[in-house]
Amino acid sequence: MLDGHNSHVSPEFDRFCLDYQIVVLYIPAHSSYLLQPLDVGCFLALKQLYGSLVEQLMARGVNYIDKHEFLPLYRQARQAALHQNNIQVGFAAIGLVPYSPDRVLLQLHTKYQTLLPQRYPRLNASWAAETPHNISELQQQTALLRRYLKRRTHSPPSPTEQALGQLVKGYKIVIVSAVLLTSENKKLRMENQRQKKKRAKKRTYIARGGILSGSEGASRAQAAQTRQEAAIVEAAAEQPRRAVRKCSMCKSTEHTARTCPRRQISI
Repeated sequence: MLDGHNSHVSPEFDRFCLDYQIVVLYIPAHSSYLLQPLDVGCFLALKQLYGSLVEQLMARGVNYIDKHEFLPLYRQARQAALHQNNIQVGFAAIGLVPYSPDRVLLQLHTKYQTLLPQRYPRLNASWAAETPHNISELQQQTALLRRYLKRRTHSPPSPTEQALGQLVKGYKIVIVSAVLLTSENKKLRMENQRQKKKRAKKRTYIARGGILSGSEGASRAQAAQTRQEAAIVEAAAEQPRRAVRKCSMCKSTEHTARTCPRRQISI
């Protein structure tokens, strides 16, 4: 299965396929997102997962992705996207295995609609009045208060109900802001720790330019380590030592001026 690019069409390629009895199917132009199994099941998921990981780094203040960031991110996204289950799902989604061409044909006549996800769980009718700690509990508390107000009067919304709505709206803004700030602070702390570890790594260059064999590199590294150890020993030997205590009167090292015989004689 190939797309319709001109580089795939050549006499040599056609002759090779005929010799080895290979059946070639060319996908129509601008249809690989519907007919290419890996595009449907793997590469799209890989692209989305990698983009999500990059967005997480951007939220932590990283605005440039170099090879040190790209390789771990791509490896993590690849392991999550390119596996047997996703590949099988891709072949099933385009109607190959099991064979079902209607799965693709129906999509050509279907109008795509974006459905909003359900953000909050369904309100519990038996909710008891208590202090809300998140938006879900706030929704249930609000519904309970509105039911109380409807029981008291069936007239249009009163100033009390309007004030309640404004209070709930303000409380939602505070909760959402707190959640976003907590998440952002956590990501920033994680990124700061990662950057500190990255800067702490010491880079050692054995040589610059030319060709370096493995044995020569190992010998140079060993020599550099030996020189470093010798420098440490030499620095320790050069440290100043404390002078031996001597008598200030007779310069003897066996006693001090306090117990010197000359001092006792003079006394």
